[in-house]
Amino acid sequence: MLLCSSLLRAPEVHLGLAYSEEIDMWSLGVSVAELAMGTTPYPGLHPYDMIKFIVDTQGLPPDRFLRLGPHTNHCFERWRINSQDTWTLKTPALIQVQTGHKFSGTRAVVLTCLEDNMEEGAHSWPLSHSFNHLQQMYGSNV
Repeated sequence: MLLCSSLLRAPEVHLGLAYSEEIDMWSLGVSVAELAMGTTPYPGLHPYDMIKFIVDTQGLPPDRFLRLGPHTNHCFERWRINSQDTWTLKTPALIQVQTGHKFSGTRAVVLTCLEDNMEEGAHSWPLSHSFNHLQQMYGSNV
């Protein structure tokens, strides 16, 4: 049973791995990032979109996740080099050929790493903006 919004799903969920506390922590972290940024960091209507944004920001999931995930082949390709598995994210063009899904490469905030979210002022504007809006609506009792 799927228990979280698709926008909060950890890579393990997309890969079909068993649920764990780490998945809950991922969802909490994405929720906090969304509050801080004012937008979801990994948007998309298709699992590939979210996985691509995650990989673009944080790199590939650990090899053990990719090796054990029953759905890994939906978004990743495995290459065997010198008796070692090497994984790559499928290209948007290959995903479109295989599934008919056209990757939507637009997101409100483009992160290349998690530290991008911590630029000066970037982490406080949406929350302070919301707080200021509440103060305007309800006065200084907020």
